[in-house]
Amino acid sequence: RADETDWPQIALLYGGLLNEQPGPVVELNAAVALAMSQGPEHGLDRIAAFQKIVSGKYKLRIVWDLKDGALRYSEIRSGLLRGAEGSGEIAPRVLSRELKALAENGLIDRKDFGVVPPTVEYRLTAKGRSFVPVIAAIRDWGSAHLGEHVREAKAA
Repeated sequence: RADETDWPQIALLYGGLLNEQPGPVVELNAAVALAMSQGPEHGLDRIAAFQKIVSGKYKLRIVWDLKDGALRYSEIRSGLLRGAEGSGEIAPRVLSRELKALAENGLIDRKDFGVVPPTVEYRLTAKGRSFVPVIAAIRDWGSAHLGEHVREAKAA
């Protein structure tokens, strides 16, 4: 399971996109848009495709929480609230949309057991497991470069 101290750092890094506030991701978006206008030879078409796959408030956290094994919908939902100070409860419709998008992009598998009451389990695919080190790198970068910002955010 993710350490609760990881998420403020990851959220702060990714927060510019999520909250439409200035931040590293917003600056990255502008840089990607500029480079994309120069043509795909810079490899930024793949960056834009990657960015589209992971855009969304909860996708990174869902993949991170699934790194230790399969989880049911309710376990994913409760895990998203862990370590997220001041955040409200995730709407079921939003979580379902995020899970569906991750499945469509091949990062997670959805297994429906076909019983009543419904039992559904989610697990990472090989592609999803290969993404976990990327999220860990984001966490590590946040630990190295955003420590002061995280402390300030918690104090506010």
